[in-house]
Amino acid sequence: MKTFKVLSLTSVVTVLLMFLLSPLQAQSVNARNQLKIARSYADQDDWEKAKEYADRALKEEAGYIDAMYMRAFAHRELKMYDKAVTDFKDVIRVNPSFLATYGALAETFLKQKKYDEADKVFVDLSNQPRGAKWASYYRGVVAYLQTDLPRAERFWREVLSEDVNFAPAHHNLGALSLAQKNYPKALSHLREAAERKPDRGMYRFHVAWALERVGQVEAALSLLLKITEDNIDARKAALLSESLKRLLRKRADLAKAMLESAAEEFPDTVDVWILLGRASLALNAEEAAREALEKAKEVDPNFQEITDLLGTLSPAKTSEESNSYESLEGGKSETLEKSNGYESLKDGESETLKKSNSYESLKDGESETIEKKRSEWR
Repeated sequence: MKTFKVLSLTSVVTVLLMFLLSPLQAQSVNARNQLKIARSYADQDDWEKAKEYADRALKEEAGYIDAMYMRAFAHRELKMYDKAVTDFKDVIRVNPSFLATYGALAETFLKQKKYDEADKVFVDLSNQPRGAKWASYYRGVVAYLQTDLPRAERFWREVLSEDVNFAPAHHNLGALSLAQKNYPKALSHLREAAERKPDRGMYRFHVAWALERVGQVEAALSLLLKITEDNIDARKAALLSESLKRLLRKRADLAKAMLESAAEEFPDTVDVWILLGRASLALNAEEAAREALEKAKEVDPNFQEITDLLGTLSPAKTSEESNSYESLEGGKSETLEKSNGYESLKDGESETLKKSNSYESLKDGESETIEKKRSEWR
C-alpha cells in the first residue's frame, strides 16, 4: 500500500550522496578525499563522522558544493534542522538546476511537519526547467500528508495529463484509492504503475493486495509467489509479500511473527501495521490487533480499512478493569505480544512521500509506496 511514505506515501531514507552537483570537482585533492571519507561514513549512517569530514572538506576548499550538500544531509539526519535548511538553500543558490536538492530540503521541513514550507519549496521547483512535473507530484504528496485527498488526487492527475507513463503518480493514485477502499480503481492504477516499473517490488505487492481486496485471492497468491521467485532486491516488498501470502493461506501465526519482525525494521510503513492488525485479529489477539491498528492510524490516518478494523474490536479495557483482572488471576496479567515500532524525496520516487511508506517518497522522484526512508530518495 505510504509508504505506502505516501502509502508507501508515502511515507520517506537512503540518500543519493554519490553524485556530483556540478561538472566541476573541487580543486583541492585533500577536499575530495575528505568528502570520500564523509560519504563512507554516511553509507554507514554515522552522520556525526560524515558531518566532521564534510566540514574538513569545506575547510580545505570553501564553497565546495558537494561537501556542503553532504553536510546538509548530515545536519538533517542529526536533527539539526535549521543548519540543514541553511546548507540546502545555499546549494540551491549556487546550483538551482540540481532538482534533487529541492526534494531534500522539502523533506527537512516534512520531518518537522512544516507542510506549508515544504509546499513552497516545490513551488520553487516548478519554476526550474524540467521541474514542473516533479513539483506537482510532490505537492500531491504534501497534500496527502495533510489528509487533503482531493487535492492530492488533482496534483497526481495533473502529472499524468503531462506524462501518462509516470509510474509514481499511477502508484500513488492506486494507494489513495486503496485508502478510500475503491479497490477496482486502485487495481487499475497499481497495474499501470507495475507495468511501467516491473522492478519495483512494492508496486507489485500493492497489485497483489488490491487483487485480494477485489476477491481474486488465487491471482493475488500467484503474484505474491512470483515476487518471491523473482528475488527483487527490495526487502520490504519481500517481507510483506511473504506475510500476506501466509495470511491468505490461513497461517496467521506465521504471518504475525514475520510482521512483528518487519515492524521493527520498517516502523513507518502503514502496510506492515495493517497486516499485523489483520493477522492478530485472525488469531483473536484483540489487544495486539488494537495496538497494531492504532499504530497504523498514526502512520497514515487516511486509510478507511484501519477505522473499519478497529470498529470490529471489543471496547478497550479500562485500567481499573485490567487491575481487577490481575487480582483475580493472582497478580499475573496476560502476556500480550507487542510489535516494536511505530516513503522520499529522492528524485521522484519516494517510496513514501514518501510520510508513511505506503506512498512514494520525495527523494529521487519516486517514493517507494509514498516511500519515506533514505533508501527511497534517489
